[in-house]
Amino acid sequence: MDEFNQMNEPLAKKTGCLYWQVMTLGFVAIFVITGLWWVRWPSNTVNRFLELLAEGRINEARGLLEDNSAIALEGDKLMVQSSDGEKAWLDADQCPTHCAPGFMTHDSGREGFGDYLLSQWRCQLHSSTPAVRTGQKRGIVIHCIVVRGKITLFRLENK
Repeated sequence: MDEFNQMNEPLAKKTGCLYWQVMTLGFVAIFVITGLWWVRWPSNTVNRFLELLAEGRINEARGLLEDNSAIALEGDKLMVQSSDGEKAWLDADQCPTHCAPGFMTHDSGREGFGDYLLSQWRCQLHSSTPAVRTGQKRGIVIHCIVVRGKITLFRLENK
């Protein structure tokens, strides 16, 4: 009987080692997948927001904003308001709610490890069509910050 145990002892050690290797690999895979989702969450939120605007689903798009009153359909215009109170209006035939060219996203980047840790992303939404802001009809840039699935439109400027 001792001979049998001695013969299988290396096999038991290998099996135990294999178990821990598989478990470690599983934990690493879960960690990497979760990390990728965490890092991509803000940009996916902005892309979903723009999709909803392009489909004309304003109320659903508002759900992705920190301040629900930051966008509104006022007659035939889409009103966009930043957190500092500035407003711009896009004509119905030029705004993304009617599947016009709409907005393009430009990555403003992340400022250090803290932005990754907080799942935070800064971006700019550039209108590809003119908007009325401060009496001028020009393209606008909306500066956004996205934190864990909520978008804040914090500044508007003319192109």
